[in-house]
Amino acid sequence: MESLSRLAMTSSEKGSRLARRSSSEFRRKTKEVVIDLSRKVPHSAPVNIQGLDIEIVEEYKYLGVHLNNKLDWTHNTDALYKKGQSRLHLLRRLRSFGVCRTLLRTFYDSVVASVIFYAVVCWSCGSSERDRKRLNKLVRRAGSVLDCSLDSIDEATSLSHKELSIGGTKFSGPPN
Repeated sequence: MESLSRLAMTSSEKGSRLARRSSSEFRRKTKEVVIDLSRKVPHSAPVNIQGLDIEIVEEYKYLGVHLNNKLDWTHNTDALYKKGQSRLHLLRRLRSFGVCRTLLRTFYDSVVASVIFYAVVCWSCGSSERDRKRLNKLVRRAGSVLDCSLDSIDEATSLSHKELSIGGTKFSGPPN
């Protein structure tokens, strides 16, 4: 009987420790970004979920896209540019080893371009001209490594908005 009550107390202690850990994990992972494009400083109270105040942050990374409270995409572009540069270095190294052009192009499409053009439909319209120029410069450098012309950020955005072709099947976007 005594061991049964000790077992019940131990499992109860473990349950409360797990609840504390999950609430601290919830508090650590859950953030709130208030997007307010007005000029005045917003004074909003934090959201409260089950007695826990959710921290208000100015920037947040969600699904690999860096968001901020003013929808300024410079931080996101900086991260994409940095990743793209490191991947472009790998492309140059492969070319220096004498890898054939077909494999280089496949590497570009799957490793370099996938980073540069990630979520381009979401951020391209709101990004600054300077940010687009930086990423287009990266695409041009990749084109010189591959010795071919590649789609710029603007071309990729217009293609994704108008028409998408997958495996020979064309999917049209909304009419203009």
